[in-house]
Amino acid sequence: MKLPNFKASFITENFFAHVPKHRINKGHCFAWSYIAYHLFEGVEIWDTDNHAFVKYKGKFYDSDRPNGEKDWKDLPACNFGQTPYGRELVARCQPLEEFKDLWAGNPEQYGYTWDMLETVALETLEQGGYQ
Repeated sequence: MKLPNFKASFITENFFAHVPKHRINKGHCFAWSYIAYHLFEGVEIWDTDNHAFVKYKGKFYDSDRPNGEKDWKDLPACNFGQTPYGRELVARCQPLEEFKDLWAGNPEQYGYTWDMLETVALETLEQGGYQ
């Protein structure tokens, strides 16, 4: 059973204390989003070619925007929907397995595995570590 009320800051504070806050969205966004998806009811996992984030009750969230944004382009890491080269980004809601396939190289690069991230989220649920 997942937690009913999404709280972005809970993920940042409890799972990424080892990462400087300004670095989470520069490589760890896939892990942040994956944990959010596993912890909270109603969370959709989204991404662009270079950023992963979540959607909950009509707003988009990542570690830089714990209060959410109505438009995913307003997430700083989404660069207003443009690549640095001016190409338009496309955001898409991803089924979990497709998300894992698309971000397959990232966990190992940052010292994670998909199983480890899922286990950490499930242990948090079992321990009731959410206030």
